[in-house]
Amino acid sequence: MYCTSCGKEIANDSKYCIHCGTVNPVFQTGARQYDPNDKSSFGFAVLGFFFPIVGLILYLVFNDRTPLRAKSVGKGALAGVITQVVTAIITSIIIIMLCFAVIPIAIFGEEISDNIHSNAYVDIYDEYDDYDYDFDYDEDSDEIIDMSDKVEVKLGAFKSGKYEDGSSYSYLEVNVKNVSDETISCFVDVEAWKGETRLYKDSAYIECLEAGKTDRQKIFLHLENYEIEDLKDASFKVTDVFY
Repeated sequence: MYCTSCGKEIANDSKYCIHCGTVNPVFQTGARQYDPNDKSSFGFAVLGFFFPIVGLILYLVFNDRTPLRAKSVGKGALAGVITQVVTAIITSIIIIMLCFAVIPIAIFGEEISDNIHSNAYVDIYDEYDDYDYDFDYDEDSDEIIDMSDKVEVKLGAFKSGKYEDGSSYSYLEVNVKNVSDETISCFVDVEAWKGETRLYKDSAYIECLEAGKTDRQKIFLHLENYEIEDLKDASFKVTDVFY
């Protein structure tokens, strides 16, 4: 049997624990009768961990006759309850974070994407004669300033391909050289054409370009695959340089 005080093994007929001196409950007058084979049980501790309610019931049942076994199952049940509570809290936090991340995209994502696309490019196959050549500019400004005589613009070739993850990329390089004797900023409008049909328009913004310096910008970025295919055999031309 095991000492009910220190838990160490003692002889079944021993009146005292040779380790801590506690009187063997079996020999105490009027004391509760303990099972002499009582000992801690790992199996009951595991049972209590996975089934805390069962562990609590067994603790109450075992406590009178086998306190060491009851202690094992009680500790397992307590650990199981704490683990389940912590797991529930972490799971709830993850679900809330996912809801905040996914719901706005599900509700507003397509609309936002469409707005960005429509602001960046002219709809495909829009006829030349229907194009409005008015420019957006600062409301406090009285006019649009033609900057074509202050810069020299060269267009590179349209580039496209795929990254290692399979996503597509595309761009057209715009090289702008300041041929004036002052620092300037300007917009450069570039249109893509296929025959007599204007496909798309995009703009590069050059900011604070010093005299004699060249700035390189990339436009026609983040296109859909069908747009990239349209632009592979398109011709590009600079339509306006202004501020």
